[in-house]
Order: sequence, then C-alpha cells, then structure tokens
Amino acid sequence: MNLRNRILLPLLLVIVIASIIAIAAMIMSLGQQQRQATTLAQESLEKSLGQLVKAKANTYANLYNSLEQRALEQASLFSQSQTVIEAYRHALTGNPLDENDQACREARAQLKEYFRGYGQGFATHAGSGSAPQIHFHIRPAQSLARTWRKGWQTSRGGERLDITDDLAGFRATVVQVIASGQPITGIEVGRGGFVVRGLAPIIDGTETVGSVETLVPYTPLLQLLQDSQHEHFGLFMDHDLLRIAEALTDEARFPRLEQRYVLAAATNTDAVFTAVSSEDLDRAQNEMVHMSRGDRRLMLIPVHDFSGERVGVVVGTIDIAPQLAELAQAQNQASAELRSLLITIIIGTTIFLIVLTIIVSWTIAHIAQPIRACINQMSTVAEYGDLSKDVDQLSIQRTDEIGQLSRSLQSLIDSLRTQCAIITDMAAGNWNLSIPIRSAHDETGAAIQGLIDQINLALTSVRMSALEVHSDAQQVQANSEALSQGATQSAAALEEIAASMAEIGSQAQGSADSASHAKRLTAAAQTAAETGARHMAEMMEAMGNINTSSQQIAAIVKIIDDIAFQTNLLALNAAVEAARAGRHGKGFAVVASEVRSLAARSAKAAQETTAVINSSRTTVSDGIRILDHTAASLEDIRKNISDAAQRAASIAQSSHDQAQGVAEVGHGLRQIEAVTQHASSSAEQTAITARDLSAQAHRLNDTLSYFQTRPSFHYTCLFDEQWTMKSIDAGITAIAGYDPTDMIENAVICYDDIIHPDDRKHVAEIISQAANTHSRWTLDYRVIHKDGTVMTVSEEGRAKYGPQGSVECLEGFVCRKA
Repeated sequence: MNLRNRILLPLLLVIVIASIIAIAAMIMSLGQQQRQATTLAQESLEKSLGQLVKAKANTYANLYNSLEQRALEQASLFSQSQTVIEAYRHALTGNPLDENDQACREARAQLKEYFRGYGQGFATHAGSGSAPQIHFHIRPAQSLARTWRKGWQTSRGGERLDITDDLAGFRATVVQVIASGQPITGIEVGRGGFVVRGLAPIIDGTETVGSVETLVPYTPLLQLLQDSQHEHFGLFMDHDLLRIAEALTDEARFPRLEQRYVLAAATNTDAVFTAVSSEDLDRAQNEMVHMSRGDRRLMLIPVHDFSGERVGVVVGTIDIAPQLAELAQAQNQASAELRSLLITIIIGTTIFLIVLTIIVSWTIAHIAQPIRACINQMSTVAEYGDLSKDVDQLSIQRTDEIGQLSRSLQSLIDSLRTQCAIITDMAAGNWNLSIPIRSAHDETGAAIQGLIDQINLALTSVRMSALEVHSDAQQVQANSEALSQGATQSAAALEEIAASMAEIGSQAQGSADSASHAKRLTAAAQTAAETGARHMAEMMEAMGNINTSSQQIAAIVKIIDDIAFQTNLLALNAAVEAARAGRHGKGFAVVASEVRSLAARSAKAAQETTAVINSSRTTVSDGIRILDHTAASLEDIRKNISDAAQRAASIAQSSHDQAQGVAEVGHGLRQIEAVTQHASSSAEQTAITARDLSAQAHRLNDTLSYFQTRPSFHYTCLFDEQWTMKSIDAGITAIAGYDPTDMIENAVICYDDIIHPDDRKHVAEIISQAANTHSRWTLDYRVIHKDGTVMTVSEEGRAKYGPQGSVECLEGFVCRKA
C-alpha cells in the first residue's frame, strides 16, 4: 500500500466515523437543546404562573388591608361623636345586662336615628346597599345598636327581637377592645360568617364605655381578585367554626369538604370545590402555597383572624390550558424544525465528505511527490555515498513539514560533507581539528572527535618522548666527553707517577750502593713519596669521577631504553588507531611503522651502550682496586723512607724492600694506564652512540612535524620558587600569547604567573612530589592567555638529577586540550 492510500483511507475512515459521531452528537445535542428549550419553556411558564400567583397574593393582601383600614376609619368617625357619647351616658343610667332595659332601648333608638342621616347620604351618593354596617357595643360586652337593622336587633327561634343581647360568648374582639381601650381590626367569624371588622373604643372622659365597629363583607374581596373568566376564587372556612357561623349551616348552599372545611363563598362553586382536597388546604397554614393540578394552577392563601389564628383558606384556580396548548404547539414546531435540520445536516455532510475526499487526494499527492524525491535522495546517499547532489530548492523553501524534512536532509548531507572534509584533512596530517558535536546523541561526531583526541595524545606523547630522548642523548654525550677528558687527565697523572716511581727506583738503587748518601737520598725519597701520594690521590679522585660518570651514564641509558620501549608501545597504539581509521589512516600507519623502527634502533643502541658502560665500570672498578693497593704501597714507601732516616743501620734492607715496592707500583701503574685507556675509548664510543641517538630523535621530531597537532611547547626550568625558565620553545605563544624571550630567565613574566590562581598550589604540589620521589608527573590545569582568555592544558614532565641526587632542573611538555 503506497503512502497515498495509507494516508487517504485511514483519514477518510476517521472522517466518516467522526461525521457519524458528529451527527449523532448533534442529534443528541439538538435533542438535549429541545428538551432544554421545553424545560425552559416549562420553567418560564412555571415562573410566569408563580409571578401571577404572587401578584394575586399581593392583590389579595392589598385588598384585605384596604378593607381593614376602611372598617377602622369608618368606626373611628363615630367613636368620639358627642351624640354617641350622650347616648351611651343615657344607656348606662339603666342596666345594660338587662336585655329589655328601657334606657338601653332609648339610647339604641337615639343612635339609629343619629346614623340614619349618614345612611341616607350613602344611599344618595354611593348607591343603595353601600351604607356601612355600624354596630355599637356597651360594656361589659353587650350589643347596644345594630344600625342596619330597623326595629330589631337579633332573632331567636325565627322571632325578631329588639333587645340588648350578650356578645361575650362569641365576640372576643368586643370584649378585648372594651377591656383594653385600644382599636382592633381583622376578621372575626360571626353568626353571618366571615366579616372584616374595624373596632374603635368609645371613651367618655377617661372611661371606656363601649365600642363601635364597622362590618365590611369579605365575599366582595373574592370578586375583586377575579380578573378573567379563567380565574375563580373561593373561601373555605374551618368546619369547627359552624358553631358560630350559624348562617353557613345550609350544606346545599355551603358544601362541606370531607367534614373538615366549609365553602363559605366562591365566584364559581363547582370550579373551586372540585379543584382541591382537604390535604391541599392543610398545607396552607402560615404561608401561601401554589401548585399545578392538571390544566389548572392552584393558589392557597391562609386566612387568619384578628388574633392570628387560621380560620380558613382562600383558594384560587387559574385555567392554564391555553398556555399549555401554546407550549405543546411550540414543542411540536421545534420537533419539526429538528427533523428538517437533521436532513439538511446529513445531506451537507455527504457533500462535505465528497469534496473533502477530492481535496485530501490532491493534497496527499502534493505531499507524496516531494517525499518520494527525499527518499530517492537518501537512497543515493545511503547506497552509493553520493554527496554531490543537493535537495531540491523548492522543497527546501516550503514552510510545512515537507520543507522541514527537506532542510533536515540537506543538513544531513552538509554534515556528511563536513565530516568527509575533516577526514581528508586528517589524512593530509592535520590533526589540529575540532568536530562540532551537535548533540549528546551525535555518535559519529563524538567518535571522530575521540579519534582526533587519541591521535593528538599519541603524537604528543611521541613528541615528548622524542624530545626526552634527544635531551638524554645530549646529556649522555656530554657525560661521555667528560669521562673521556677525565681518562686523559688520569693518563697524564699516571705518566707523572711513573716518572716519580722511576726516580724513586733510581734513588733506592743508589742507596744500596752508597750508604753514605742515605740521609740525602732518604730525604729525596720522602719528597718523591709525598709527591707520588698526592698524584695517587688525584688519580683516585679521577677514577672515582669516572666511576660516578659511568653510573650516571648507565642510569641515562636505562631511561633511554625505557623511552624507546614507551615509544615502541605508542607507535604500536598509533598503528592500531590508524588501522581502525581505515584508508584514511594509511599515511599515519607508515609513520607509526617508522617510529617503531626508530624506537627499536634506539633500544638496540641503548643496549650496546649499556654493555660498553658496564664493561667500562668493571675495568674502572679493577683500576680502583689496584689504585687502592698502590696507595697502600706508597704509604708503605713513605713510612719506610721515614724509618730509613731513623734506621740508618738497616738502610740496605730498606732499600731492597723499597726496590720491590717500586716494582709493584710500576706494575700497578701499567695496569691503571691500560684501564684508563680502555675507559677513554669506551667514553668516546658512548659519545658517538649518544650523537647517533640524538640524531635519530631529531629525525623522529622531523617526521612528527608532518602532523599538525594542537599547540604545544617544551620547557626546561630550575626547581626553585620562581620556576626560573632556562629554555622554552615557540609553542608558548599559541597557548599563552607571550614570546619565549619574555619567559627565559623570567625576563618579563614567570611561568607560574600564567597558571590560573586556583590551580597554582595544586600544580606546585604535584610537580614537587614527583620531583622528590624520582617519578614523572602528568596533570591538567588552566592557563590564562595574554588577552585574558582561559584554556585547559595537559602537562607531562620529569626532573633531572645531579651527581649527588639533587634536582638540577625540571623538563616538561605542555599541550592544549580540546
């Protein structure tokens, strides 16, 4: 399957699945939205109905408060009337507790006559039936006058009576007002049912003599609440109050609800009575309750009397069928619109998929073509190693992922070209290179940089070894020349000693012949013996120097042999590294082979020198032993000569002994002369070998100069506090920026001054420890360039020692690290 199908088919499958999911999600979302809209409409309707119910409740409260206020206001008009007070005074002249008291009857007539003028005014201007019902009470709680009844007060057994009847048993408001002297408003169920009452006390001076109340019918309030034919209101009274409201006992007119409530009044009895249950009415205790019941909205308002006790419930029913019909119509319309929208979405999605397939196919083809070009380019690089071609510029200039891929491929080709160029420089001998490591995962760059570092380290070590071989060879040459010169001086001393011994022999022979000249000859012999002893001491010192020089030459040759061995190992390692480098390391392999050859010849020369020096040391040791014997003989001669002066009688015997001693000395001197000649010849041979070794080291340095390695320099300095520089080559300029002449004898700057301050103590401790323990040192530290930059260098060095074992100088090789 090609890239086009690999991309197109999954993409189309994903798009189809996504479209199906999107349509399903959209259907669910639209359904959810429809449900939410329905819920919102229902909530809106519920809220609207709630607001309507609350508005009705507020209207009811306002109307009720208005009725209370009007009742109290009307009652208050008569509470302070002088005519009313005079009537009460007259009534109190009699006995109010007597129903038929004449004084009370006269006062009643007076009050009704007084109120008749007010009633006529109401009838004339406000219409018949509009006159308020005014009821006068007299203490303690007797009905004095009901102004709306003409000629009678109350009825008993169907008979109307004009009496002062007792109200204390069922009119608590009357009892409370007369007792407290304070006005009262509110509902109090009476014989006629629910009435809104306003009671004001009648006070004569400071004494409450009675009260006056205005009765406002409650039923008109229900009619005022009804705003349309869809609304009906009714008043349910607690069934227990029928004992007071005698007028409501007719069950046909005032139906009872489960013998718990009585429908006292209603704008539509059937609509109100059938809308609620006693449980609904029980819920309305202290606050209004509203609910939906089918296509009606119910509101239940508790009715409390003047004392706060619930005496009934106002029930309101609102027909919400029109609103529910509108809501159902809106839901049906939304469902139809949803179906139409779904059909449109499906058709649009199908068209979208077709168009998208065409666009995606064209886009994939536009993407696949440059990708195939990149694949061909990578195949050319991977299979044939052809780096001559660049990636197409149009692909590189793109700003999308194809452009990024093309630029990455071009970057890879450029990187390979750079690495090939670096390897070419390495094959040409330039190892002073630095590979840019692009990241922690750049294994190729890290491997090449590692090879460069290893080759630089190997070449640096070989150059260091070559310099040490050259230096040691020069020292061996100097010591050999010194040894040869010492041997020549020893030969001259021996000639003088031989002449002295010949003179001693002649004197000894003359003393044997002429005893008369013994004293003179003895003195001359003593002088000659002292001279011989002095020359013998000089010769012994010269032989000691020869022996010391031989030991030093042996130690130096041993170092040369070690250096040759290390050079051989380094050359072997270099050959291995060159073999790993393949064809790029062939040139270096030849050089490594030549280095190994030079190291082998150096080792062979060192071994030959060691053999010659060992032979010379053996001969010198024999000469020293003979010199010891000779010195002893000369000491005996000196003693004999001294004894000869004291023992003149035995001069002949002494002369004979002296002749034998002289003969032995002459034999010893001949042996010493032979040894000295051999030592001189060995020293000359050693000097020649050292010159050859120095020349080989010089040729090795010339060979190594073919390679361009990192900057380095060789130095020699004294082992003192200032590190007094005796020699340093030009490599110091590349590392520290100073001219070599600036450091010779610390002319301008001391080498210790260019070492980083944080590393100086550590460097001094390492070098001092190595010098004092006759070992080499290798360490890394930082140096400060003349321009202030800081770089890290690696140093390898050793100390050179004098005849007494003390450090003469320090020699080191410093190379800049990568």
